[in-house]
Amino acid sequence: MSDELKALLDQFRDYQMSPEEMQEQRISFAYGNTNYENKEITREDVVRSSCSLSIRHGQKDGSPT
Repeated sequence: MSDELKALLDQFRDYQMSPEEMQEQRISFAYGNTNYENKEITREDVVRSSCSLSIRHGQKDGSPT
């Protein structure tokens, strides 16, 4: 492993993602996996589903948990 890569890993070892970053990561993961199986799924479909699920779980603004 290069010294530069090791320094970057050390720098971000204890990084905590914000709720917004976590939500974006979930959307990206879900889109990547569903679009791989079904090319008709769009990123917007995943965002709408994510917001719908958040609202159903008590978050009126669609924000992540």
